[in-house]
Amino acid sequence: MVTETIWNKIGLKQNPFQITPEKDKKSLTWAGLKSIKLKFDELIINSLTSDNSRVILNMSRWGGGKTHTAIYYSNIEHFPSIELKYTPPVHIFIVTPKEADKAASEFYQKIVESIGITRIAETIKAMREHYKKENSEDSALRILQEWCGSEDIGKILYLLGYIHQDEKEDIYFDASTFFFNKPDATSKRKLKVRRGIESTNDKFVTISTLFKIFSAFDESGKLELKRRVFLWLDEIEAFIWYSTRHMAVFSQALRELIDMTPNFLNLIMNFSYADTESISTLDFLIGGALKSRVTEEINFDELSIDEALEYVRELLGYFRTGDVSQANPYFPFTEDALQLLFENLVNKLKEPLMPRTINNWCRKAIEKSAIEEHFGENQLIDKGFIGRLDLFNEAMK
Repeated sequence: MVTETIWNKIGLKQNPFQITPEKDKKSLTWAGLKSIKLKFDELIINSLTSDNSRVILNMSRWGGGKTHTAIYYSNIEHFPSIELKYTPPVHIFIVTPKEADKAASEFYQKIVESIGITRIAETIKAMREHYKKENSEDSALRILQEWCGSEDIGKILYLLGYIHQDEKEDIYFDASTFFFNKPDATSKRKLKVRRGIESTNDKFVTISTLFKIFSAFDESGKLELKRRVFLWLDEIEAFIWYSTRHMAVFSQALRELIDMTPNFLNLIMNFSYADTESISTLDFLIGGALKSRVTEEINFDELSIDEALEYVRELLGYFRTGDVSQANPYFPFTEDALQLLFENLVNKLKEPLMPRTINNWCRKAIEKSAIEEHFGENQLIDKGFIGRLDLFNEAMK
């Protein structure tokens, strides 16, 4: 079994060629893909300087870097610099539910749990205290009920504001259980509400209201924040497994969420396809009504060989330890070895040059080199070594 010491031996902190992105957003870097980064920097700037909600559709072949992008930009340190002061956005990343009959409920639950009931409750408490200072605490209840379009759901949210109040902590706890459980008659009577958050419409109304709360307030009760919400919905190609009936329900709920949240929401959907012919299925999958709400499309195109070289060069540079002094920025590869590797991927295996494909084959070449004890003083993975590996012929069998 090849261990991580391989990477240390060639002067790297760790394996830079991950097949799936690191979940730790602080350790994630950006390599190559300059046109994509420019587009997302512009998107971030436009989102921070405009109140309007946006619906963005990211499209690429499998392994194009969409999930990496979502995690990378969830770290505010990676935001482009702008003169305007802004409150750090709320970032929510969820994978499209796979069980069609539970899709709406799972979507709702993932969003609530991503934000956190405690954080929701503390923000509502701060909202209530803000209005209490103005001798109008009831304004918080009225605003929540208006945003929800429901007296009962608005009150349930309002009662979450009793968090950290010993004498009324049980009210907060009972209200929090309404988020995921159908309340019994005793619970409804105790909180003096007629119903809970039960239907698909109730759940998406609640999501929209939560976004409005976090756009207007923070946990300190600061008002007029205009905080943005970035909601990333990954792997929407999973819609292909939905029946027409289930897709109609979920698509309509998404449309209503967009329409109910006209400001400060950025809904970013990631769509992966196996080949360009699959793109034609997109309109069928999400429906024309939802597609018509898309404000921007970003295509993660296949990399050219020069772009692939830039990607590997910058990726290796980020993970270098300095223990191996090399003028060659591609070490442990030679540049022509990488060129041959990429040409074989495109011409022999007919694979697109996408980050995941590049990572996979660079890792294979390094591991194969280590197994054959090719690493030594000034020994490189050169063009001849790539030719002798026969990795491509093995893959084609």
